[in-house]
Amino acid sequence: MRRLDLCEISRNTNRPTTRGTAGRTSSQPHNGESLELLQELQRAVQACQRCIIITGAGISVSSGIPDFRSPDGLFQQLKQKYPNAVSNGKDLFDATLFTDPGMISVFYNFMGELRNLVSQANCTPTHRFIKDLEERGKLLRCYTQNIDSLEKRIGLETSFEKPVDCFVPAKETVCSDSMSENSAGSAAKQGEASSEPARQRKNTSGRRRQTTLDKTFTRAVQLHGDLDNVICTICHTRYPFTKQLAEEFCEGAPPPCPRCKEIEVIRDLVGKRSVASGVLRPDIVLYNETHPQSEIIGALSEYDLKRRPDLLIVIGTSLKIPGIKRMVKEMSRCVRDCSAKTKRAGAGKTILINRDEPPRGWEDVFDIYVSGESDRVIELLPALPTECATSEQETASDGSKGSKISSAE
Repeated sequence: MRRLDLCEISRNTNRPTTRGTAGRTSSQPHNGESLELLQELQRAVQACQRCIIITGAGISVSSGIPDFRSPDGLFQQLKQKYPNAVSNGKDLFDATLFTDPGMISVFYNFMGELRNLVSQANCTPTHRFIKDLEERGKLLRCYTQNIDSLEKRIGLETSFEKPVDCFVPAKETVCSDSMSENSAGSAAKQGEASSEPARQRKNTSGRRRQTTLDKTFTRAVQLHGDLDNVICTICHTRYPFTKQLAEEFCEGAPPPCPRCKEIEVIRDLVGKRSVASGVLRPDIVLYNETHPQSEIIGALSEYDLKRRPDLLIVIGTSLKIPGIKRMVKEMSRCVRDCSAKTKRAGAGKTILINRDEPPRGWEDVFDIYVSGESDRVIELLPALPTECATSEQETASDGSKGSKISSAE
């Protein structure tokens, strides 16, 4: 794994600092190794046709949303804000918190504040870069650990269900009385029914909207849910996470579920015994919880592996969550198995962009590790979303060097 450190890069002098895997630092003048690595990143982005991007909290820091594990991240802020209730900021994102009334109050207060913060956040250059890849037909899928829904705000589809209009013929949607006649009647009756005047039959044909799972429809998979909605702990009804609900959350008390309250009133009116009523919580996945759509996510990732991605970019994550570690390693192996032709064109690379150095054991997973802010990397790459035309012209002019824009653009 080759390392590129952005902290010393100057736009004017192009004199970046590189650091080898052994930790040695050397200053490269002008067109040194660091510039070559940046150009290699550019060629990989230009040459790829099926890019997988996996993101973490680091890509949203510049929008005003703190990350989790850095010295000034959310975990540390929580410890400082609630010193008597929180010994480890991670505890506030663990499902076991619901067994502690004190932690529940802190959790709801914090989630209300976080929702208000997220609602004011703007998409970053990194988000726009991902969207640009999608618009140019290069993005196979983005998997995000973030719950801020900035991917959705930039225009990436996050829903697992694709709405489709379908024509339903009358014979497939039969009214109840016709069904009883057909099931109990003889062949003669069935013949009579078929010859019955149209004006006497219920016309149930027409176009209807339903949803279906299309493995190419979802562009950004939210691995941990989002803060756009809240969900009832009992009936699982979802509601928009409105500003009013955020204010109720900030008071530290779980709001009751409207549907459960309605059912409770109805049961009381008819003299039935009361049943448990749920409360609303953020529709996110905490530690020690299973994602309710885990089977769909598994099907999508398996589908993506079969599509043979030719570029993996992991951005803004510490790579400490087991599920993410497994996904990254699987995608990396698949990308590295690309054909020789793909690699000659510049793709077939595995890239990590993060402010903090990855833990041990990732040296054989990534080809390039870029140490720095992801927005800074995007600004330095010639293939900026706002400079696509210029980048494509530059790449086309380098045709003699074997770098060209894919036909997917």
